[in-house]
Amino acid sequence: MVERVRAETNGGADVAMEAVGLEPSFRACEQAVRGGGIISVFGTHLQPLELDMLQWEGRSLQLHIMREQRHEMPAMLHKAADLLATEKVRLKPLLSKVMKLDDIMDAFDLYMHQHDRHIKVVIVP
Repeated sequence: MVERVRAETNGGADVAMEAVGLEPSFRACEQAVRGGGIISVFGTHLQPLELDMLQWEGRSLQLHIMREQRHEMPAMLHKAADLLATEKVRLKPLLSKVMKLDDIMDAFDLYMHQHDRHIKVVIVP
């Protein structure tokens, strides 16, 4: 995947977003950005992660930590629920397909081969 990103962006992405919270995905972002690029971390890392500052300084990489504070979470959830309840934010247009649990393998096939056409697939019992 890193090689594809670097090839399609002419040497590296301007920004990579890490939203998993695992070291392998962080390292993939680190490799995928160009010199001067930004890594934005949205995932919660539960294990320490070491940075090679010689590499980061040499490549002029930037790190942005994008994490809410625990005390802000209840208000954020309330606001999100309000936005959904008042239909100021509509999620239905993002829903690409609803599939039964029995069809889970077909859902994975969509992800593997047609993920550019399906934003969100919901699995129901």
